[in-house]
Amino acid sequence: SQNGNRGYAAANWLVSEGFETVYHLKGGLNSWHGFQAHGHIDLNLTILPPNASFFDALQMAIALEENLKQLYIDLAKYCTEEKVLAAVNRLIKFEDYHKAHLMSQYEISDENQLKLDEFKNKYGDNLEGGGELEGTKKFFSKMIQKPEDILKIGIALEAQALDFYSRLAQRSTIDKNKQLFTNMMKEELIYLEYVSRELDKYLTSTGNH
Repeated sequence: SQNGNRGYAAANWLVSEGFETVYHLKGGLNSWHGFQAHGHIDLNLTILPPNASFFDALQMAIALEENLKQLYIDLAKYCTEEKVLAAVNRLIKFEDYHKAHLMSQYEISDENQLKLDEFKNKYGDNLEGGGELEGTKKFFSKMIQKPEDILKIGIALEAQALDFYSRLAQRSTIDKNKQLFTNMMKEELIYLEYVSRELDKYLTSTGNH
């Protein structure tokens, strides 16, 4: 929220759901001076109706994980520091792990079973926080001035993903989908915490913290 009231309520809800590490931005969005996520708040929520089948929900989740992986692969090309490149490469591996974990958890042995090509033909290369892959690549490439900017972009992307799955979980009317999206939220929070730590470590090592 703009002033932080809804963010405080959301933080309390996450704690009540068992999240152990939760951050609340004092003062809300008005006090944030870092990179900003882009896209309207409802962008991409129309991909999945509230009463969508579980297959459709899983198909969407895995397709979006693959798209985010491709965005990280593109960002890796801009890495001029080994420490930053190592962090981005780990984020790429996180996306692979997340997809593989989802598939094994729900007994999907081959991505072809999910008909991802059909999904992409219908919706394009969408990303969790809104927008599509090629446009977002260009948007972020213009923002990279220093090595740490890539990690700041990673924070924005993971925060977008966390918010996206949070809103999907809230609006879904299918219990199995709610659980899927809640689990996705937990994974995205882990990734967000990771890239935040890597940014702190990098800034400390360069004396910019």
